[in-house]
Amino acid sequence: MITVQMTREEYERFQAFRGAERTIESIRTQDKLFRKQAEELSEAVLAAMSSDLEGISLKNTVAARRAIDCAAEILA
Repeated sequence: MITVQMTREEYERFQAFRGAERTIESIRTQDKLFRKQAEELSEAVLAAMSSDLEGISLKNTVAARRAIDCAAEILA
């Protein structure tokens, strides 16, 4: 095992760097979660909506409710 000696200033910079790494990892994880939730929401909205010549109408109320639930979860 190799032992490295650091000054107090070096150690504090090292700790700050490790903290920044953890923050970045957390942000990336949160971004993945938001992307997954957004995909689920868009799928639910597409499943709930039907496009025809007269406009857009609800074709599946269960899917529409799921879309509303997904949106609420994202906004919570």
